[in-house]
Amino acid sequence: MIEWLLTGDNLLNICMVIGTVSFVVSVVLNLRLLKLSKAGIKVRKKSRNIIILFLLNSVLFIGGYFLISRYIIEDEYVSINGWKEVYNKDIGVNINIYIEDEYNIKFISGYNIKFGGGKLLGPNYLYLSKLGENKIEGIILAEKDDNFEKRNIIISRDNIIINGKFDSKSTISKIEYRKIEGTKKKAFGHYGKDIRPYNKDGELRITIEGKKEDKGLKRLFD
Repeated sequence: MIEWLLTGDNLLNICMVIGTVSFVVSVVLNLRLLKLSKAGIKVRKKSRNIIILFLLNSVLFIGGYFLISRYIIEDEYVSINGWKEVYNKDIGVNINIYIEDEYNIKFISGYNIKFGGGKLLGPNYLYLSKLGENKIEGIILAEKDDNFEKRNIIISRDNIIINGKFDSKSTISKIEYRKIEGTKKKAFGHYGKDIRPYNKDGELRITIEGKKEDKGLKRLFD
């Protein structure tokens, strides 16, 4: 049953149908009671409670759908291929990752934060920290011998691996790419049966190496 609700727009349709029908019934019954009241016929409290019940039922299903969609249902990426290493110190390709500034509208000025494979993260390093939004949108650009290849990507915070001290002098030591075929809805360990198109080509997993602590200096004063 859960799989069926997560497939397509089944959950939306059933919530909207029940919510709309409940709302229409409550309106019709309320108009009926108003007509009876104008005619001088006493309306029982039980009848008014039934109208309130239908109205609450409408709010429950329509409002509940939006709450469930936002806080319970997740989109899980569907990938046929595994992770492929596209950058390390032994791969002779220049790799740059561009993401958007949280205060920037990317549709106006594009992805304006740049990180290069093997280069210092610089003052914008916190954009790759475990804080902030769960997902980072951007592009990855590979360049070799004046040839370029670009992919639209997403980076989940869980796919940022940080070794050592994380600061502006940290570097990206490895970048892995996995193609996304689409997404499936997920809730309570159950998945929808359909694969929905996704507007990104793939996802990245990046490994960041921080500056290692020089214990010799510390021992100097111990």
